[in-house]
Amino acid sequence: MKPTLRGTMIDIALNIIVPYIIYTIAHDNLHLSEVTALTLSSLYPLVDLIREFAKDKTLNFIAGIVLLGTATSIIGALIGGDPRIILIRESIFTFLLAIACFISLAFHRPLMFYFGREFAAGKDPEKRREFSKLLEKKGAYDTFSMITIVWGIVYALEFALKVVIVYTFSIKQSLIIAPVSTYCIVFATIAWTIWYGKRKRAEGQKRRS
Repeated sequence: MKPTLRGTMIDIALNIIVPYIIYTIAHDNLHLSEVTALTLSSLYPLVDLIREFAKDKTLNFIAGIVLLGTATSIIGALIGGDPRIILIRESIFTFLLAIACFISLAFHRPLMFYFGREFAAGKDPEKRREFSKLLEKKGAYDTFSMITIVWGIVYALEFALKVVIVYTFSIKQSLIIAPVSTYCIVFATIAWTIWYGKRKRAEGQKRRS
């Protein structure tokens, strides 16, 4: 777990610091417009994703989400306009994820089931099959539904917070404050998800015993 956690923290730091550095160099040193600087700064996550794809030759579900989010960011920057609006456009995908969470409740597999499978099983076919069998257990659908509802609310609140940050701080400050706040919210929600999943699993084992 330690190497994985260390690698995750490094990736997070790079995804905050590198776009900030790119924006600063492009805007402050090269004197490019804020729109162009934001466009360039949004390219780093895409480059990082391409690097991972070149190494693994595959894109998992979560990587696909990241790719779509990055594409939304780039499109938002290329459309142009007020730089603050561009920053908000970059988070529209987050709001769409919130909507997707609630829509997925109408189907057999809520959206967070797929996220959970990626984290728990990765690319292992056997583990993925075992994880998919979880929905056959009593109460499993309700558990994944509750997790999906909470994440849907969190995604919506994260988008609202992004709007507040963008219109409260400068563009440069927002490039640091917004992702830091997002990662804090996401990690807190992940911690709750792990706790809730363990609690429901313990309750299920207690009922069976």
